[in-house]
This record gives sequence, C-alpha cells and structure tokens, in this order.
Amino acid sequence: MIFLYLKEKKKVCLSFVFLLVWINILIIIDNGFTAISLLYLNISSLSFYLFLLLLNFFKEKKKWQTLYPQEMNFQRYHSYFDLFEKKQEALRLEMETFRNELRVDMLEQKDVQLSWIHEVKTPLTAMQLLINQLPNSHITSKLQVEWTRIYLLLDQTLHTLRLQEIEKDFLTATVSLKALVLPEIKDLQSWCFNKGIEINIEQLDFKVMTDEKWARFIVRQILANAVKYSKKNSTIDIEGSLNDEDQICLTITDYGIGIPSQDLPRIFQKGFTGTIGRKQSASTGMGLYLAHQAAQKLKLPLTATSSQLKTSFALIFPTQTSYSKIQSSREEETL
Repeated sequence: MIFLYLKEKKKVCLSFVFLLVWINILIIIDNGFTAISLLYLNISSLSFYLFLLLLNFFKEKKKWQTLYPQEMNFQRYHSYFDLFEKKQEALRLEMETFRNELRVDMLEQKDVQLSWIHEVKTPLTAMQLLINQLPNSHITSKLQVEWTRIYLLLDQTLHTLRLQEIEKDFLTATVSLKALVLPEIKDLQSWCFNKGIEINIEQLDFKVMTDEKWARFIVRQILANAVKYSKKNSTIDIEGSLNDEDQICLTITDYGIGIPSQDLPRIFQKGFTGTIGRKQSASTGMGLYLAHQAAQKLKLPLTATSSQLKTSFALIFPTQTSYSKIQSSREEETL
C-alpha cells in the first residue's frame, strides 16, 4: 500500500524536493554559510518531512483498512480513486443482488398471500350457503353481519396486494353510477338491516368513464366506512350531481358520529385511526387509505367534509375531454 500512497503524494514530495533544492541554492550562494550547516539543514528538514509523511501514511492506511478490511492487495490499484470506484461498483452489484432477492422474496410472499385468500374464499362461500339455509332470526342476522365484515376485510387485503400493480389491471369502459353503487348496497344490506340504516339514492343515472372494478372498490370502502360509523336507525344519502365544471360527482353522506376537525386532514393516511378509531378496536385505518390510493391511480379526486354528526365523501369523475387527457398522460407514463 505504501507505493499507492507515495503515488498519491508524489506532487507533495516533488514540491518538497524542489523547495529543498531552492533553499540549498540560496544558501550556497551565501559564502558565509558552511558546508556542515548546509548538511545539517538538509538532514533535519528531510527527517522532519519523512516523519510527517510516515505519520500521515499510517493514519491513511488505518482508515483504508477500516473501510476495506477484506482488501489485501492495494498494489493493483493505480490511485485511491480507482480503489474507491472499484469498491463502489462492487457495492452497487451487491445492493442490486440484494434488491433482486428482496423483490423475489416479496413476490413469493405476495403469491402465498393471494393463494391463502383464494383458499379462504371457499369456506367463506360455504358459510354463506349455510347461513342462507338457516331460519330468519336475530342470531342469523348477526351471523350474516359478521360474515359480511370478514368478507370486507378479505376483499380489502386482496386489493391491498393488487394496488401496486393497478395500472396492469385497468379496463376502462362507460358505466352508470347505479352499476357502481347498487351492487355495493346489496352486499351491505344485512349490515344495514341489523343497524336499522336506511339508504337514500338520488340521481344515479349519470354515465361515467372509469374502471368499474376499482371504482366499485372505492365506493365499497366509503360505504362500509359510512355504515360502520353510522348510528342505529340513521340514514345514508347517496347522490349523483354535476359540479361547476360539469364533472360528475358521487357524494356519500352519513349522519353518524362525524370526524373531528383535527383528524380530517389525516383520514387518508395509512393506518390512521383517529380519535374515533381509537375507541373502536375494529378500526384498522386502511379502508379510506386504500380508497384514496385507488382513486389517485384512477385520477378520480376524492375529498371529505365533516361537521357535527355529518360526514360526506365526494368522488369526482372527469368529463370526456379531461378523460382523454388522462388517458394520454397514462400512455406517456407507460412509455
């Protein structure tokens, strides 16, 4: 390593030699300076410089050996920069290998989770068939509600796994708001009956351009959240309308416990349960987060407003003109 070190310090060494030669020339010109004094000056200067050079060398050697403890042959490098560059490339390859292994591991875990979800769907379907065969009673109604909650959690987990690759699952078509809302109301009707919740729908004849499956998922999360936090024997209003920009707006309003003003800016954050959610152990803080993430992927603005005992979520669908621009931007991102 000492040769690599000297190669790096050659300019300093040459500067010292030049300075020493220049001093010698000046002293030789002065006739009053003896040869012994000149020799003493050279030896003492050279010794002092070599001492500093060796001290600096051992410090740098210790530093490089700490940085690269496995490296034994420093001779094969032309400079420190060459050494650093080669080590940086080795580290980059190591990180790339680790990242690939991590990606493979995550894909394997995802496949396992997807497989588990599909396996669970079989007994869940069997449970639904058994519940349908039971006579109508309070217990049957409670079983149906709990089944619905399990189904919603399972569906939420499934869409969480698929959310990162949502672009690969886009299938845009013209669909009515009724097709987005009515099936979700039907899936939640047992829960609504159990709590005595009445759902009012108005102006759902609008046609929108969107991905029906993911748009229904957004509506499902908002509607399930509304049912969960609504008081017994209350109402939920679902209405379609045109805003000032002639965009179609789907509004879901519940008259439940409301959202505190300090929590409202954070309700779409991952895992945020808020003041109300902390009082309910069933709250996961994932439903609205997933709905907001899916809405962003679909370029559908999702907003929330809340006052005392009233909460509204508005999902805005683009006009035909703005939708064409969204499609163009998606194609550019894909390219």
